[in-house]
Amino acid sequence: MLEFIRRQSTSAISWLILGAIAITMGVTFGGPSDMLSAAGVKGIAEVYGHEIRNEDYRFQSNLAARFGLIPKEPQMREMIGVNEELIDGMVERLLLAEEARKMGLAATDEEAEDMVVDGHVMLFGYRRDRLAPDETFNYELFAKGWLGSLQVAEPNYLEEQSDELLAQTLRDVIAASVVIPETEVRREYDKGANTLSLRYARYEFAAFADLVEPTPEQIDAYVAEHADELVKTYESQSSRFTALPKQARLSLVQVPAGDESRAALEAERAAIVAGTKTFADVARERSTHDTKARGGDYGWIEESSDMVSDLPDAVRGAIAGLGEGEPSEPIEADGSLWLLRVEGRREGDVPKEEALRELAAEGLRDQLAEDLARRAAEEDQNAVTAGNALEDVFSQPGVMGETTLFGGTTIEDLPLDGEAGEGSEGSATPGDPAQGRRRPKAEMRSTGSFVKGQSIPNLGMVPELIDDAWAFDGEAELLGGIYEVPGAVVLAGVEDKKEASAAEYAEQRNDIYERLRRLKARKVTGAFAQRRCLDAKSQGDIKVSEETIKRLTTYDAEEEEEGEDAEAPKPDKPPYSVCDRVGGGGGLLTARIR
Repeated sequence: MLEFIRRQSTSAISWLILGAIAITMGVTFGGPSDMLSAAGVKGIAEVYGHEIRNEDYRFQSNLAARFGLIPKEPQMREMIGVNEELIDGMVERLLLAEEARKMGLAATDEEAEDMVVDGHVMLFGYRRDRLAPDETFNYELFAKGWLGSLQVAEPNYLEEQSDELLAQTLRDVIAASVVIPETEVRREYDKGANTLSLRYARYEFAAFADLVEPTPEQIDAYVAEHADELVKTYESQSSRFTALPKQARLSLVQVPAGDESRAALEAERAAIVAGTKTFADVARERSTHDTKARGGDYGWIEESSDMVSDLPDAVRGAIAGLGEGEPSEPIEADGSLWLLRVEGRREGDVPKEEALRELAAEGLRDQLAEDLARRAAEEDQNAVTAGNALEDVFSQPGVMGETTLFGGTTIEDLPLDGEAGEGSEGSATPGDPAQGRRRPKAEMRSTGSFVKGQSIPNLGMVPELIDDAWAFDGEAELLGGIYEVPGAVVLAGVEDKKEASAAEYAEQRNDIYERLRRLKARKVTGAFAQRRCLDAKSQGDIKVSEETIKRLTTYDAEEEEEGEDAEAPKPDKPPYSVCDRVGGGGGLLTARIR
C-alpha cells in the first residue's frame, strides 16, 4: 500500500493529505460495525466469513450514485429495488471471489492499484472509466476527491476493487467455455439480413360508407338474402327498437347566411322538389356541416330532447312542423341558412319488419362501402399501371385530397402529362350509385424496414402480401394484388428489399458470433452465480441479518397521488431474500451502462 502511495505521490504534501484522510476516516466511520442481529451476524451479512458492513453498503450506494445509476424518485428506487440490487451485488462479488480462490485464481492489490492508476473502477462486474481519455492520474485528487466523495478509506476501496477483479476473472473463465453452434450464428444473421420495406395505400371501408345510399330495392334484396342473420342481430339488439321516445330521422344542409346563399338554397330546394336533384347531392355539393360526406344524414334524434346541442333552437323547433319527405324552407339561425328534411318518424316499439330493414341498411352500407373501397383501389392501381406518377395518384402523409369521380372516365384512361384527354364525365355507367361523387384520396405511406417473418408494421400479418413482396423482382411501383386487412383493403409496392448472401454472412459472422457468445456467457455466469449463492446460503456459508435486510429494503416512498388514487392500496411487493438478484448484473439499476 505504501509503495502504491509513494509511486503516485507527486509532492511531499501528499503525505500530509494521506494522514488527514486517515484521521478523518477513523473519526467518521470508526471501527467495524458491532451491530448484531438475532442470529449473531455482524452488519448486513457474512459471505464465507467476509463481513458486509453498513459502511460497505454506503460505499456501494455512493459508487452507484456517482455513475448516475440511482434514480432520485423514491417510487422509482422502490420499483427497481435499488437496495436489493446493492446488497446482492456485494454478496455476488464476495461469493465469486471465494469461488475463484478455490480454483486457484488470484487478483492482487497491485492489480487493483494499476486499475486505479489507469482511471478505471469496477461495479457490478462492469469496468467504468473514472478519468477522461486525456486525463492523467493524480493521487491527491484521487484520495481527497474520489475517496472522500465515496466515504471510503483507501485500503477498503482497494480491497473491494481487488475482489471485483477476482470475481470478474471467474466470470471470464466461465465465459471462455461458451461455444455458439454455427447453425445458431447463421440463424441470427438470417433474422436481420432478410428485410423488407413497403410503400402502401390503405382504403378504409368506413371512409367510403359516407358515399353509400342503399336504394329500397337493394335493401329488399339484402333482407331476403340475409333473413336469418338479421333476425339474430335483431334479437341481440332488441333494446334499440323498443320503448323509444318520439324520434325523427333528419337530413340537413347548412350554408353561410346571405342573400346569394339564400337564393341558391331556394333554387336547390326547388330542384329537390322537382326530382332533378336529390337532397344528398345538394348536401354533398353545398353543405358546410360535418354530415356533408354522408349526404346530410344526421340520423335519429329525439324531437323534444335538449341533448342535441349542435343544432340551433330555431332548427330544432322547426322539426316538429315538417312532414315526412318534404324539404323545409331555408331557416336562418346562428349565422347560417339551414335546409331540413324529416326522412321518417317513430315512437314506442319499432315494428320488427322496419327494424330488420334498418339493420339491413346498415349491413348493406358496410357491404357497399367495401365494394367502393375495392373499386377505388382498382382505379388507383390502374392509374399507376398506365404510367401516372405515385404523387399524382396518391396524397402524401398529412396531406388531404380528393381523387377522380366515381362513374366518370375510367382512371386508366386519364391522360398522362402532355396528353389530351376526354372530359371526366364522359363515360359514366348508367345507374351507377357512386356517379358524380368524389371519393377520399388514398394516402401513400411507408412501413419502414421489417424482418422477414415479422408482421408488417401498421398492417399486421398479411401472408399473401408478404409472399408477393418477397417473390417480386421487377420494377413496377405497385404489386399486382389488392390485399385485405381488418377494415380496409391495401395497395402495396416494394420500397426496399434486402436478402441474405454468403458474402455478407462471411463478413459479419465473427461479430455476430462474439455478440451471441457474450449474451450466452452472461446467462451462464448469472445462472452459476445464483446457483452457488443458494447452495452457500443453504449450507451456512452465507449468513444474513434479517432485521438489517428488512430495514434496508423498506422504502419510505411518499404517495404523490391525490384523491381516489391516493386511497387505493399499493400492490403487494414480492418478499426479498438474499440471492434473489445475484447473477442479474444489477438488473434495471445497471441497464444504462450495459
